Amino acid sequence: MHGLETDMEHLIQNCERLGLLDGGHYVDYVLGTRGVFTIVRSDDLQVHSDFRYLKMGDGPYYVIHRPHVLIYYEAPRSIARAVREREATVTPMGAPVAETVAFGKRDLPAGQRWTVLGERHVRADRPR
Repeated sequence: MHGLETDMEHLIQNCERLGLLDGGHYVDYVLGTRGVFTIVRSDDLQVHSDFRYLKMGDGPYYVIHRPHVLIYYEAPRSIARAVREREATVTPMGAPVAETVAFGKRDLPAGQRWTVLGERHVRADRPR
């Protein structure tokens, strides 16, 4: 995850500078703007023409930005779609993968059973 300090106007240039437009899948956030965004690429000449007309740039990369996220409206719609149409809003791209890091508050002997995060044995690192 990368936290770029930029604005929407310079987002593509800053992502290119950091090598983030190489076809990998990234989850990023931007410091200095609000909302949600995605960066898409197209090599289609008609898309270039249409997006140029819409003042979205010359391509091949384009930023699609929603400055406001209305979670109170979108969450219930997402739940309803999942129930009615059995369609997930977000799904993993492959087999589920998780990375977890935990820090002991003190040296723990082998076989020591840990408590839940934040209790006696394990420090919870959460943003406050």
